[in-house]
Amino acid sequence: MTGVMRHVKPILIDLPNQLDQSIRVQENRDNSGGQWHYHLGFQITTTLFSNSVRRIGDDLSPANSGEVVLLGAGLPHCWRPINLPPSPAHEIIASFDTSSIGQEFLGRSECSPIRQLLDRASRGLLFQNGLRERAMRIMEGFPAGDSHGRLFGLLAILHDAATHMSESSLIASPGWRNVIEAPDERLSRVFAYIRKRIAEEISRDEVAALACMTPNAFSRWFKARTAHSLPDFINELRIGNAARMLAETDKSVSEIAFACGFNYLSYFNRQFVRHHRRSSTEFRRCFSAWM
Repeated sequence: MTGVMRHVKPILIDLPNQLDQSIRVQENRDNSGGQWHYHLGFQITTTLFSNSVRRIGDDLSPANSGEVVLLGAGLPHCWRPINLPPSPAHEIIASFDTSSIGQEFLGRSECSPIRQLLDRASRGLLFQNGLRERAMRIMEGFPAGDSHGRLFGLLAILHDAATHMSESSLIASPGWRNVIEAPDERLSRVFAYIRKRIAEEISRDEVAALACMTPNAFSRWFKARTAHSLPDFINELRIGNAARMLAETDKSVSEIAFACGFNYLSYFNRQFVRHHRRSSTEFRRCFSAWM
């Protein structure tokens, strides 16, 4: 298998410079596809027309026309055509970093929702419903707009997305980036403990003691805070780690399963299908075909 499969780590592509403009805008009508890559800044991609598939982290999904996606810094991604020769496409891409908006400005208490939004974007955000439509209308004006209009348009999109969190959904799994959002200090301690020992045996009693709770009280509290039971939460992180290793290394499925904390290959296989709707072998084959 390793002689056929290609396992490629994403490459860093610098954001293009456009004179002194802080928001870089590209209008893309080429659907030939790009490299598996990431940026040090953020990116909003509006797909006006497309017949392609997008890969963001460990998610492989159709890139539907009318789609708006916010990608965080360091999140690997690429878009590829479904058929060859590729059909026409039309995308508008706005690239920026925190200096585009102003570090001091973002540090103000009023900008806390936008900072939280950009943190969530580390796993990619798919805009939905009215948020998607409003962001698309603003983005459609970017190619012909001036630098001032683009900056205020970007701020409007970020403010809208930050104040309508329910109208966006996370794309990549938390295990892919090993990013877990903790709303308070106690949960942050629990998450840090789980991350540190993700490949080891983790018992409910140990984690409950760390949170200064009885095991039963901890289970109820953890489920209320995360919408997951502790075993399901740990499995989701482990499967995300496994997905990244399947895509980027030539290790065998069994090696990856054990390295990610699964003691039984059959259990790993069931959990992988549950989270990705395909076997680990099929997942690796699909991702390898892109490289």
